[in-house]
Amino acid sequence: MKITQTALFIFACLILNSCGKKASDYDHLINEYKDIICISKDTNATMTQKTEALQRQLSLQNEYINALKDLSNEEKATFMLNWSSALAKANDGYCD
Repeated sequence: MKITQTALFIFACLILNSCGKKASDYDHLINEYKDIICISKDTNATMTQKTEALQRQLSLQNEYINALKDLSNEEKATFMLNWSSALAKANDGYCD
């Protein structure tokens, strides 16, 4: 009985660990943030577009903070690196 309980506990731990959030689960936030930075730097964007982009940027920053709460330390590092990389690309003019 003790072996069965131990096996079930190990199995449950493995399942819970594999179900954790990954940095890639938040790629959509990173891509949208990059697009928003591109809009803000676009000289052809209207003031309305830039204002809407700024408003969305503020809400994305809150989503960024919430995402960090859901990630393990290793995944946090990956997420922050991906976010920074996208921001740098947008600031360097690499907008799709």
